[in-house]
Amino acid sequence: MIVKRSTSASPWVPQGFEAYAVHYPGTAWRSVPAEHDRTGAFIARWLSVEPSRPDGVGTVVLTPGLFSEFLPRCFAPAARALNAAGFRVIRTRVRSRYGVREQAQRLAAELITRLEPGERFVWCGHSKGAIDLLYALETTAPLRAECAAAVVTQPAVGISRVVDRWQTEPRGVRERVGRALIASTPVRDGVREISGARDPVIADWLAGFEPVVPTVCAVSWSIQPTSWVDSYHRTLNEIAPGHAHDGQFLMVDQRLPEASLVCLPELDHAQPVLGGHSFDAGRFWRALVEIALP
Repeated sequence: MIVKRSTSASPWVPQGFEAYAVHYPGTAWRSVPAEHDRTGAFIARWLSVEPSRPDGVGTVVLTPGLFSEFLPRCFAPAARALNAAGFRVIRTRVRSRYGVREQAQRLAAELITRLEPGERFVWCGHSKGAIDLLYALETTAPLRAECAAAVVTQPAVGISRVVDRWQTEPRGVRERVGRALIASTPVRDGVREISGARDPVIADWLAGFEPVVPTVCAVSWSIQPTSWVDSYHRTLNEIAPGHAHDGQFLMVDQRLPEASLVCLPELDHAQPVLGGHSFDAGRFWRALVEIALP
């Protein structure tokens, strides 16, 4: 379903996470320990007029998720805003055909060639791209040594209930077509990683996840689709009625163990990388990068 974006929509604001309980009363959300809660810091940076680039870290790496090679504008707002704030920005190449382990190896090899010796960086990722980069850091000591922080948004910690239904019990023509598309060679192995058929090595690693660099994880819920990409609100409301989600993942399935958390309202799964619907995606990533650094 294509949803037209209203030109009169109010600008997005980061306050109001707790309203998920009104819209999704069945959500089993555990309160965030004070030492892990960075929501207040994010709100403060969001409201700040001037960017604040910390000394000693001048590079931000952006890693998108599944299907991003088919979305030319993916991460473009973030790259513009971070460039304007004075950061060098590296956008990594990803392919939806690769599972987490192979994609992580490729990302590590790419960055080792593109980063200068001793160049400190913040690594940012979205959705499956977040899992790819975290596994690359887990398995690549030279990158880990130079990575000042990781910033991940709506990470695919749990599986996509939408994709899993398409793979196992598709309903109607649209979902059967979707099953055929996600089983095609250009995307098959990547899609498998956000389904119940996930690589067991990755599943076990995520279950016992411990950050190897300071890590900020942004989770969100939404009630309104903003794009034709990753806006499966109706389907998720059928699969898990009353449980908060962002149009692709349940909110509880975005939570990364032991990471610092930023908890946000009314943010659809595609908005962090595509913007739209009066959401400033560039400002969003700039604020996340700034709070991830001391």
